Amino acid sequence: MKKLICLCLALAVLASLAAGCNVVIGPEVPTTVPVNEADLEAVRNQFGELDADAEEALRIFLSEGGRPEDLVIDDTPPMTMPPPMPEGSPAAPDVVRPLMEKMFATFASDSFMIKARGTSPLGGASAAPMTIAMNRDAIAFEVEIDWAGMLRAEGQSNAQAAFTSASIQALLGKRMRFVIETNGVKIVFPDKNTYMSLSDLAEEEGEEPLNLEEFIRTLSGMFGGAASEQEAQKRMDSIVPSRVTADGKEYLCATVTLPMEGTNETVIMRYYFLGEELRRVETQTAEDSVMVEIDVFTSQVDQSLFNTNDMRTMNLEEMAKMGSNIPNLGGLLGVGG
Repeated sequence: MKKLICLCLALAVLASLAAGCNVVIGPEVPTTVPVNEADLEAVRNQFGELDADAEEALRIFLSEGGRPEDLVIDDTPPMTMPPPMPEGSPAAPDVVRPLMEKMFATFASDSFMIKARGTSPLGGASAAPMTIAMNRDAIAFEVEIDWAGMLRAEGQSNAQAAFTSASIQALLGKRMRFVIETNGVKIVFPDKNTYMSLSDLAEEEGEEPLNLEEFIRTLSGMFGGAASEQEAQKRMDSIVPSRVTADGKEYLCATVTLPMEGTNETVIMRYYFLGEELRRVETQTAEDSVMVEIDVFTSQVDQSLFNTNDMRTMNLEEMAKMGSNIPNLGGLLGVGG
């Protein structure tokens, strides 16, 4: 399930871009990058003695035009997902079925939008804000990235993560969005009002073109959607309804247990409704658990998520060159130097 999270897809695309352009991401950068020594000393005074990796990241940040006053070590705990729901008490099937039918009908329509927080691909309890929107024959998927948190998870110190993430965020921003249409894919950096068209990427790398319908089914499945009407009916037929009380609120829960294709294992999905609104989806297998906390699930779509008309266009070479100046980015993207 984690491979469905957009962040993984985003990083994989960035890595493939660099590989396709024959550019090494994140080369070894010497600590002799020229910077204003007064700025360097100001940061040392603020953060204390720095190790070699942190010093290197700091020099890169300053050489790219970063200012010492913009650097902050963020010790704020990451956004976290709530704990799993407690066990509930049995409920009548006819209470939950109409809610499930309405939910699957919305997923099967040609227009819906979800704003949610999902279990991070880094594991643990950290959460990633995300938005998915479908608009007839196009889909947009946006995720907010905690660059510093990812870097700390890779073993960087607080100081090094602060300096490196500042460089990355200055180039890319915090949000990444995919706009996937029948004629191609765009990767969008909303914070920088920039996008890149990937319509020719599959052809250049000898890959099959993206199957939009299959991708939409796969992505919506992360939020509880079914791959087909038959799959939705299977889930409807296996509902175990219950009432669950958490944080002083009573939820209606539909628990569905299905066989995992090609294995002898099962997957358990739990849909939690507050009133008539879907508020949480938990997916559990023997090896993995994914939780999505839903803030908005509506048929009203924000059309601006698909609009790139006023944005600057970036090409493949420019994207790869951007990454080549950031130390440790290669490791973050999972490609070697």
